[in-house]
Amino acid sequence: MPQRILSTLATWSDTPCWAERVDSIRLSGATSEGGNLFARVFQELYNGVKLWWLSRRYDAVVTDCSPHVAVFGLLERLRVGAKRRHLMCECYWSHMSGRLARIAKTIQFRAGLTRRSRAVVYARRERERFSAYFGIPVQRFVFIPYHTTLLHFVPSEHAPPLATRYLFAGGDTHRDYRTLCEAVTGLDIPVVIAVRERRLLEGIRIPANVEVLTTDDA
Repeated sequence: MPQRILSTLATWSDTPCWAERVDSIRLSGATSEGGNLFARVFQELYNGVKLWWLSRRYDAVVTDCSPHVAVFGLLERLRVGAKRRHLMCECYWSHMSGRLARIAKTIQFRAGLTRRSRAVVYARRERERFSAYFGIPVQRFVFIPYHTTLLHFVPSEHAPPLATRYLFAGGDTHRDYRTLCEAVTGLDIPVVIAVRERRLLEGIRIPANVEVLTTDDA
């Protein structure tokens, strides 16, 4: 009997090879920034309870590392009977600048990763580093190359032949576009930056050789 999988990575539902096997849900407001703090906390609590309640009909759950996953993890520990297998993706974890921030993130990540959970990291060395920094057993971290590839895809280390060489940078998370723009200023090299949130470039002087594109999840 095939495993039933629930995912909070809503974009998976747009990919045929995954949509056939995974039920994707979108938790409203889970990643919102700004606004009323109480409202955001309540939304995360609601999302965590909702995810836990819906997961009772599934064999496995796939999530990112949003705060509501900690609520799901705590409730999962209280579940009577079989526990859900849980895979956590998009673990863009880093060292916290302050002690309180580190304590808060440590509590969040520990709560979200149960004995039935595995967090997918982006490098082998992150297994040991995250384990030591957050006090989580190293066995709960796994390194899977190209783990978010949703289509049948064969990666290549060689770029396709182009009439003009250019430099590309993309993404909204953990990017330092200010330093990039300063580094390429005055160079005779076209540069393309692709982001979803143009506000990430506010206050940055964009050189003449840099083109900024706004894209979306697709």
